[in-house]
Amino acid sequence: DVVSVIQGGTTASLTNLNEMLSSDVNSVDVEQYVKWAATLPQAPAVIKQEMAPISELIPLNIPDSRIKKVNLDRAVEDYMAEYSVCKCKPCLHGGTVILIQGKCECTCTPYYKGEACEIPTLNSIAADTAIHGSWSCWSNWSTCQQG
Repeated sequence: DVVSVIQGGTTASLTNLNEMLSSDVNSVDVEQYVKWAATLPQAPAVIKQEMAPISELIPLNIPDSRIKKVNLDRAVEDYMAEYSVCKCKPCLHGGTVILIQGKCECTCTPYYKGEACEIPTLNSIAADTAIHGSWSCWSNWSTCQQG
């Protein structure tokens, strides 16, 4: 028995190959696999993807490629640091930090206002009002437990 998981390639080549595999043919035509494999560059399928730094795209055979990689990595780090909300002070009472033209601002919940969401908008806020802590930049997330 032949078990095959086929991904990528043109629709026509996939259809021909799937028909051949699903039929009751006792032998597999290698030529069909070759035709299908030839179409993979026109219609590839990503089966497993892996994150890599953009500097990995710099070819190793160009002059000073190592220096160019280091410079590109440094530039990306500088950019990320410049435009990261993690450099901002956290907003209070569940407010969300946003960067607008390089300036940190808070978007507050309906219950608070002010530069850091520090001023209540109502005289009293319900005790059971849930507030998201937005801890992602400053500490690990933990579950809130009463008591």
